[in-house]
Formats: sequence, C-alpha cells, structure tokens
Amino acid sequence: MNEIVNYEDKKVLATIRDTVAIGATDSEFGMFVGFCKATGLNPFKKEIWFIKANGRVQMMTGINGFHAIANSHSEYDGIESGLVGKGGEYLSATYPGNDFIGAWARVHRKDRKLPIEGVAMLSEYDKGHGNWKTMRRVMINKCAESVALRKGFPQQLGGLYTEEEYQPEVKPIEEAAVVVEPLGPVEPTWYRIENETKGQTLFMSKRGEYVESLGAWCVKKELEPRELEKLAPYKTTLEEIEATKAQAAAVAAQVEPVGEPQKVEKEETPLEKAKKRVTKMLEGTDHEVI
Repeated sequence: MNEIVNYEDKKVLATIRDTVAIGATDSEFGMFVGFCKATGLNPFKKEIWFIKANGRVQMMTGINGFHAIANSHSEYDGIESGLVGKGGEYLSATYPGNDFIGAWARVHRKDRKLPIEGVAMLSEYDKGHGNWKTMRRVMINKCAESVALRKGFPQQLGGLYTEEEYQPEVKPIEEAAVVVEPLGPVEPTWYRIENETKGQTLFMSKRGEYVESLGAWCVKKELEPRELEKLAPYKTTLEEIEATKAQAAAVAAQVEPVGEPQKVEKEETPLEKAKKRVTKMLEGTDHEVI
C-alpha cells in the first residue's frame, strides 16, 4: 500500500488490464482504477483485484487490505472480534468449542463514543469448500471484521469486499443456458507495417497470418477496441495492397537493363609500336621504309 503506482503511464494501465482486470470494459476499468487510487491499494501486490462473474462486477481485496486502509486513517482506534454462540451470545475468539454459528467484530474510532459492530453468520457465508472446511473459525471471523470495518469506514471501504465474503451468484446450468446464434465468417482485415519490429511481429502473429506474397498481415478474428486502436495506423485493404504491388511492378519494368560494358582497347606505347614493326620487318610483311 505504501508503493505508488503511476496510473498516468499507459504501459502500467495496459499491464493492470491484462493481468488484474481481465474482461473489464472501458468504464469498468476506469472504475477499478478509481478504486485503486482512492484506497491506495496496490494491484501489483494483489492487495486489490477485479472480478466479473455472471455479468456482475466486484472489487476484491483481502482482510489485510481492509486493515491497511483502517490503520492509515487518523481516527482508527483498533478492532476486537470473537464468535457467536448457538444462543446468540458473544463468545471470545479463543472459545474452544465448535458449536458456534457466526462471528462478531467491533471497530473503535476516536471520534465515536460507541464502537461500530459487524456480525457474520455461518449460514450466510460458509461455502462448504476450500478453507471453509478446515478453517471455519478463521474465515467467519474475517467476514465479521470486514463487515465492521466497512461500516466503520464507509467512504474508504464502501463497495469493496474481501475474498472471504465474496459469494458469486452462480445460476444452475439449466437456467444459465444461453442460446448462441451462429455467427457468419468474419471479414478479413489487412494490416501493412513498414519496418516492422520484433514486438510488432510477435503481436501480429498472435492475431493473424502473414501473407508473404502481399507483404501484409491478414486478421480473420474480432479484435478488442484497444487492439483496433493500436493497429489503426497500419490498416489497409486488399485492393490497396494489390494496387501498390502493381505500381511497384510497373516501375520496375520501366528500368532498362544495363548491357555488358564495352571493351576499351589499350593504346600501344611507342616502344610497343617499334617492337611490332621490327617483328613485321623480320617476317617480311612490313615494306615500309624506315
């Protein structure tokens, strides 16, 4: 919580979106970033994360995140908690029996005369699996503390829940069945990137196929809005690609081929000329009078 995250950095935001807030829409992601800023919780340290189930969005953290927020508040004056017995009586957190039905917690603030109380019942929170099977006492106690802390600091923790409290509303399979109409073929989209970097090649290879003969990428899948925005400068059409290719071929055809270089005879020196004439005289082929 003490480390500052630079939410103005686009790379930082992209990393958060791809790892901590997967599946978030633009508005949902904006809300999540706002939560991170308001609470000071660090998404990279898993102090807060985004969950979307059955179309419902929830900001999640752990009980330690709640305690961190409360401890940073100047009016926070501690918390106490325990168990709830079968008769509704408040028991100590060290109660040895297993016949408890819930947990209670009280948050103390310096600016309040009475503590803020929260109660969590097993019948409402016990999921019957995971840590709830072996650590029911610890889990229900965390839920009670979460309720009390959220009531004690509504401005800081309102709308934020701990993972122990979270109970996704999963509909039965027969009710959750969705009729999906078959989609027609996705119209191919073409992208041409000049001086392509390794990063761009890797990015495109996960989304499309490179057509060597055309020198362009063909994408046959629907891309997310942020992917479309990133590729917008390189978008082209098959017609434009073929026109560019035809133009390049026409320019190449207009260039005349260069023939073989003409041989330049070397001029004879006076000595070479004299030797040649002497040779002819000896052979009787030179009748010129010297």
